This record gives sequence, C-alpha cells and structure tokens, in this order.
Amino acid sequence: MEWLNDLNLPDHELIMDGIKERGFAIIKNCVGLDFIESQRNRWMQSFRRENVDRKFVRGNLILGESNFLSYSDINPWCMYRNFEFLWNQTDDSRALSVHLQIHKFRNKMQGFNENYGLEYNEDNYGIYISTSFYPSGRGVLQPHTDGHKDTPILHYMLPYTFKGQDYSSGGLYCNDKFGERHDIDKDVEPGDIIFF
Repeated sequence: MEWLNDLNLPDHELIMDGIKERGFAIIKNCVGLDFIESQRNRWMQSFRRENVDRKFVRGNLILGESNFLSYSDINPWCMYRNFEFLWNQTDDSRALSVHLQIHKFRNKMQGFNENYGLEYNEDNYGIYISTSFYPSGRGVLQPHTDGHKDTPILHYMLPYTFKGQDYSSGGLYCNDKFGERHDIDKDVEPGDIIFF
C-alpha cells in the first residue's frame, strides 16, 4: 500500500516521555498533507443534520452494529461524531490504514501488545474510529478523562480543522500534571498528531 509512507512517527518512548512530563505531546509533520486534505473533503460534507443516524455521541455501543453518524446538543456536549467499527467494510481503506498504524504506535507507547483493541480479548476492550466535529459557535465537550475499567487509555487526535483557519476560539485544552491549562490547538498545524 503506497500510503503506508504517509506517517512519519518518531520513537514511541520519546513521545511517551513527553506525555509523562506534560500530559500531552504533539508530533509535528507526522501525516502527509494530501491525506489531511482528502479527509477534510471527506468529512466536511458529511457533518450535516440530514445525515445523522443517532442522537447520542458517547457510549452504549453494541458488537456488530453498523457504522453511524450521531449528533447531540446537550449541556455536557454539542457535537457530531461518526463511529466506524472495524467489523464493518470501510469506505476509505487509506484512512483505516493510517488510523490502525497510529493505534499500534499508541499501544507501543503504553506498553501494550500492538494489536490490543484490534482483536477479541478478555478485557472486553476494542477500538473504533471516531471522527468528531464541533459546530462553530455551538460546539462543546466538557472536560473529562476517559479509560477502560482501571486502564487509562491514551487518546490521539488527528485534526482536520485548524485554529486560525477554520475557527478562531475554543479547541482542545489539556491540563498538565501541575494543573496548568494549555491551548493545544494553537500549536497544531495540518499533518500534526496530538496524544493526550
């Protein structure tokens, strides 16, 4: 597959050291710009109310269900989120390949088997690919921490929209271990990946 060269991933231990120190890390120039543009074209046309299948954007997922686009506008969050499950046929094999490579890199960072979450396991843990969009002027997601049972799960974001280009305020904020709040999106450019 020609797009396996889209990723420019550094040493996983180096990135994990940064996360342990600050709580987040940004890998600069990690993904090819043509891939980012292809995803912007793919998703920016999809996030419309007439395309929504469900009204919830978190939890209550069922093994074997179809992919779906959701939208919720409640106090804790206002957002679109598309769910792509690995048991379904993908409509973008390049995107699937990129996300699986990032997931395996994340597993290495956390000291897990690289296929953790990609195969059935006794922890009942599996991944899906979610693509989220926060409507300008309304989008919000309250601060929170995610995990699986007692296992904290390192998250990544591969942005397709950018502060200063697509929106001027808001975006991803992370608190470091000392409680200092960081405006992550102001330091992110097309092709960067955020781990937190």
